[in-house]
Amino acid sequence: MVFFPPLIVIAFEMLAHADVCPWAQRPALLPVVCTLAAAAGVAALATFGPGVTSTILAMLFGVVMLRATRLHAIPALAIALLPQVMSGVDWHFPLAVGMGSTLLTASFLLFKKSSVAGRQVAIA
Repeated sequence: MVFFPPLIVIAFEMLAHADVCPWAQRPALLPVVCTLAAAAGVAALATFGPGVTSTILAMLFGVVMLRATRLHAIPALAIALLPQVMSGVDWHFPLAVGMGSTLLTASFLLFKKSSVAGRQVAIA
């Protein structure tokens, strides 16, 4: 699992504030959005090199993607920007983001299921 700053923010909000976290309401979409944002960041960087143009294009793709999916996952925009500051970025980055966000989402769903089951046992 790749620990990158947006993943920590995503995890904290999902696990600590699931009732108000916008992406915790539709967790299956989160890995898709994060992976696409990472791919957009890498593609923009590979096409235009580091700088203003690739940054604007990565952000534009991220905003359009978030609007199209109606998922208010702002950390995905930060994921799209990470290739700008990484050394030696390649297509392994979107794969790592996909794996990390999928593992986080699966952990969240298991946590959510076990906490609901635990409350039902405690009530009975």
